[in-house]
Amino acid sequence: MSEDEVSALVLKMQLNADIDEYSRLPDHKFSMRFERKMKKLLAASKDNSFEWHGRHIPLRKAFVIALASVILTAILTGASLLIYTLWDKYRIKDLEIYSLLGITDIDNAPTTLEDRYELGIDLSGYTKKVHIDEYFEYFVQYRNQNEGKTITFDQITIDCYQNVFLNTEDAIIQPKKIDINGRNGIFFETKYENMVYIVEIDSYIFEIIGTGFSENELLKIVKTVKKVK
Repeated sequence: MSEDEVSALVLKMQLNADIDEYSRLPDHKFSMRFERKMKKLLAASKDNSFEWHGRHIPLRKAFVIALASVILTAILTGASLLIYTLWDKYRIKDLEIYSLLGITDIDNAPTTLEDRYELGIDLSGYTKKVHIDEYFEYFVQYRNQNEGKTITFDQITIDCYQNVFLNTEDAIIQPKKIDINGRNGIFFETKYENMVYIVEIDSYIFEIIGTGFSENELLKIVKTVKKVK
């Protein structure tokens, strides 16, 4: 057995031990968005649970197991695991193959979109396509084919966004803290040259992605976000 195989076996044994330990802990709340994703990833049964070596494990615990498996894979493939951004209630963990954004202190945030927001810019020349219009998320895309520009606007409850994967693998610009109208925000640019801004306004999360724009051009657009009257 090679040294790598021995290391993998030890890590697997430790993971199983952690799972046993976790099974004795009280349930932890995960966002609705993550639960929906895990249902698809784990092909959850009707009672929202799945089998782990013959054991029945609730979906929320299954998520932790799945995330631990992802981290284990990252370790075995040489990826790093560190927290490189931390302020207020935002934390970003760099797993090299992606980043995990976590948000704490969400107890008083609304769980539904009680107010709707929009971009306060002239969108003539753009076609509009609504991808998601639900009580917890409004996701719309604007496209200007003549100028080769695209803007995606996503308003979502913090409860649904508190644990989300960011596509930062080989990012041109890694996530950094920025100021958006006096609020703390996040900016990064993916390897596909998508500019991404994330900001919290009135206890909602806004994720705005642009292609065909410079960082400053898109920032000016982000700063126009306003409540629909």
